[in-house]
Amino acid sequence: MVVRKSLETLAALCEDEGIEIETSVEAAYLLENTNLADEIRHILVGAWPGYLKPNRVKANLEQLGWDLRQYKNPQATIHINFKVSPEFTKAALKAMRKKD
Repeated sequence: MVVRKSLETLAALCEDEGIEIETSVEAAYLLENTNLADEIRHILVGAWPGYLKPNRVKANLEQLGWDLRQYKNPQATIHINFKVSPEFTKAALKAMRKKD
């Protein structure tokens, strides 16, 4: 996740400087075939052994360019992914139990 955020930052800097970057076939495939649940899982795994609360997961998704306006209640969508996806790590469960 850290690498991806760094690449996003570098891409934005290059765009500001007028430097054109070509997207690789592999990167385009990953972006087109990654769904919200996959992204949430990657964010949580990247934070392990720490934890992230759903609102921090939402902020990370937005930083990665996800347009969450298509969801009526993005926070609830993230919570559902925390609860129903068995492949989520212990970090997800821990994050749901932690209080501010």
